[in-house]
Amino acid sequence: MAPDFVEEAQSWSQRLRERMSRAPSAASLEFQLEYMTRALRCRWLRFAAARPSAVYRSPTEAQLESLEGDPLTQAYGYERDLRPTALEARCAAFFPRTSPPWSARHLLFSSGQAAMSVALTMLRQRVDTRPLRVLHLGGYFETAALLAEQPSNFTVLADADAASADLLVIEPVACDGNFSRVSNAALARVLATARACRTVIFDTTLVGRSDPLDTFLRGGVPAHVDCVLRVCSGLKLFQQGMELANFGLVGCHERRAPDFETSAALDALERLRTLTGTGLRLADTIALEAPWVLDAPATADYEQAVFANNARLAVAVQARNRLFRPLSHPTLWGGHAPYCVFRLPDDDPADLSRLETHLARAARARSLPVDKGGSFGFRGHRFEVVCPESGEPPFLRVAMGRRTGWSCDGFIELMTEIAGWDSVAPLSFQGER
Repeated sequence: MAPDFVEEAQSWSQRLRERMSRAPSAASLEFQLEYMTRALRCRWLRFAAARPSAVYRSPTEAQLESLEGDPLTQAYGYERDLRPTALEARCAAFFPRTSPPWSARHLLFSSGQAAMSVALTMLRQRVDTRPLRVLHLGGYFETAALLAEQPSNFTVLADADAASADLLVIEPVACDGNFSRVSNAALARVLATARACRTVIFDTTLVGRSDPLDTFLRGGVPAHVDCVLRVCSGLKLFQQGMELANFGLVGCHERRAPDFETSAALDALERLRTLTGTGLRLADTIALEAPWVLDAPATADYEQAVFANNARLAVAVQARNRLFRPLSHPTLWGGHAPYCVFRLPDDDPADLSRLETHLARAARARSLPVDKGGSFGFRGHRFEVVCPESGEPPFLRVAMGRRTGWSCDGFIELMTEIAGWDSVAPLSFQGER
């Protein structure tokens, strides 16, 4: 942690303990925790932004010398050239260590979509003049849109044409209003026929560190696959819910000897990151230096709590469900996900909107620290109606965050009560003000 921030953080921790001891109720205690968390985040981000404010995007010689002497910053000639080597080095301990013949390196980008985009651009260079043939086994609408926007030397295959794929893009757990999964066994069956496939991309955003890539590498990857990429958003589960900065990650796993230092794929990814300006800014790099970012033990605890809270919600709703369509949450097949989705039988957007309004009012009435809105860090509990731009039916997404206790128990109870309704018709006469 930054030297001039340690004393203040310790003071805040003491104040938090004092306020917790005086909290008049469980609801008050959670509001205090949330207030202090947001204040701590604000203070850290102000610190992170202050450091680069003294340096131009293209530093002078004197500024370059000051950057080189600061352990929290890295020298660069032009900010687009910045390489967050200290953060990338954390990834070696953050993810499971690979075993021969596989060797791994990691690069950070400005977002998960930037990481995926640069990876696809790099892989187009691995084929000759013919199009790169890709099979997408997943449901994330922005990945599908990104694949559709690729240039003419790129062909997206239908499932029936899997045998001719050069590249597989796999989402172990995906959601497009319903959850789906691709197991390692299913992937092995596809690869057994896709003899031209040299590369597999795992988009592990929804499963965090609990991804199946290590098991896949140890399970015997077909000899014709020589590169496996882990691509994910680092905003979702790797920052303890603090959402300090957006970043994407590419883990590049290749078949090569441990002492073989050069990597054409990695060099191409680094070059493209600079050319496209898809790397981290200096302020974001400093913000992400917070010790809880990319920390394996802390992240494991955080992820498991998020997954467990959402599993509780899914199981509780399923046990009493009369209102929603049958649930498809991964916990029902032994998996996990950081949120739940609920669809009405007729997928009526107006009914979903009324249900969303009722949830907001009921949460306030019960003094539950639950927010309406999208959730990226999964710290607190949130809900929103999602209307996919790609045309799929709308659904209610509920993201149970890290916190257990008052709000978690209360919101699960509220959702379970709603699941027992016969319909949302009674809400239709609750007049809007």
